[in-house]
Amino acid sequence: MLKKTIASLACTGLFISSASPLLAQLGSGWTPVTFSTRFEYETNDVLKTISPPPLNFNDPSLHYDTNTSTTVQTFNLLKHTSNRAEIRPNDDYSSGSRQFEADVLISTTTTTNECIHQIFNGPTGPWMLFRENPRDSTRVAVWAGSSLPLFTNNFGVWFHMNSINSLVTGRAYLYCNGQLVWQGSNPGGTFYTKYGLYGTHSDANVATIQFKNVKLYSGGNTNGAGDYSGIYKLQNVASGLVLNNQGSLTNGSKITQWSSSSTSVNLQWTFIPTSGGYYQINCVKSGLDAVVQSASTAAGAGIIQWNFGAAGNDQWLPMPNSGGSFTFINLHSGLVLADPGGSTSTSTQMDQEADNDGSNQKWLLLPQ
Repeated sequence: MLKKTIASLACTGLFISSASPLLAQLGSGWTPVTFSTRFEYETNDVLKTISPPPLNFNDPSLHYDTNTSTTVQTFNLLKHTSNRAEIRPNDDYSSGSRQFEADVLISTTTTTNECIHQIFNGPTGPWMLFRENPRDSTRVAVWAGSSLPLFTNNFGVWFHMNSINSLVTGRAYLYCNGQLVWQGSNPGGTFYTKYGLYGTHSDANVATIQFKNVKLYSGGNTNGAGDYSGIYKLQNVASGLVLNNQGSLTNGSKITQWSSSSTSVNLQWTFIPTSGGYYQINCVKSGLDAVVQSASTAAGAGIIQWNFGAAGNDQWLPMPNSGGSFTFINLHSGLVLADPGGSTSTSTQMDQEADNDGSNQKWLLLPQ
């Protein structure tokens, strides 16, 4: 399954994208919005604007065009005399939340250290810079706000990206192929969106980036997609019951399920980040984690609670699904957290299974 493939590649830091979009908008409550746009370009340190953007623009230093049938927008920086070719939606906002969504193709390895998406902090300047940078002839790392690579091996294939900036929570999130790869606190104020190409390059490093299916949304929330602070019940979609540690304080106790109407602390869990987007699922009652018993890689292995360790069987990758649910993929096994057979019995021990997109493998996060 696709989610399992992404998770296994996350363990190695390598991501291989598909040729088609993986996910649409993330979270819930989002409303599609449209804005007038402008094409901004720079030659010889002079910034120029064309509003509305042309379908085709050629200059000795740069090129831009839009294919109206495929929605593909192509940006080229041809000479060092230009370091900018961008679309700037007139979407200035100082409250609420905004999501930018697009499919992106980095089609040439000479594209070096270029920003392909920016969240501008009004007159202060660019705040979040989503930057690509070649690692070798077949790998490209994408960066945002730091010197750490977010994900790699995305050269020459379409990948899906979503960025969310919320003035409600004061947080921003960046996703690639549905996985959270970066998040941080925003500084507040007024923001707007840009995408295309921006950055200094040499004449030998012609830059080429393509975008398609570009969309903007407003007014929604992440539904926990990336911001897992707080305490949650984890409700199974198939059974309607929630994850339960049965009140035990000892290692090895079975993790089962119980009625969501109960207010017992046995049913409350927190997410403790580890690395690479993975989390411990930690029981509030015991302080122990939901783990795969004996670090098994077999489907059907039971879920118990245990102290955090080094095997990776106690780390889970949340993958957003449509409808606001999540699939939790185990770092060690690559299998997913499940209610076996979609049982509605409160005595059923949870297990791990191969991902088949079943409702018994999907979980809702219920804030407490």
